[in-house]
Amino acid sequence: MIDVLKKIPLFENLTDEELTLLSSFIEEKTFEPEERIFSEGDPGDGIYIIQKGRVRISILLPGIGEELLALLRNGSHFGEMAVIEDKPRSASAIADEKTRCLFIPKKKFLQFLNQNIEIENKILKGLLHELSSRLRKTDNKLKEILLLIKSF
Repeated sequence: MIDVLKKIPLFENLTDEELTLLSSFIEEKTFEPEERIFSEGDPGDGIYIIQKGRVRISILLPGIGEELLALLRNGSHFGEMAVIEDKPRSASAIADEKTRCLFIPKKKFLQFLNQNIEIENKILKGLLHELSSRLRKTDNKLKEILLLIKSF
């Protein structure tokens, strides 16, 4: 499990000892194809890391249906926004194929962070990097959409 965690941007700055502490409360969960991991609007209960499989992150557009935001593969993580903000899930996560995830429960994760400010800072640094990267991708998608709209 530690080898998987080392490859995750959120945790890449942690030592093996810190990763061992983190892994002590991580659960493994398996999802069948098309199984809903969580739905848009659900309370954020934790962070997921894909060990094997694929997960669709999508939103439901009224009158249109499911709109794919991202297709995540091995080593990707999702669900961290609702843990950080303590707000409902902003999108749904659905297994695209049989998928095995590591699950970090919100309550235990926050307790873990509160116990050691150094670990918290390392994880926050990784999180800021990841969120910045995602925001940059979102900006680029928005530019493409605006260009498409203006071309009509």
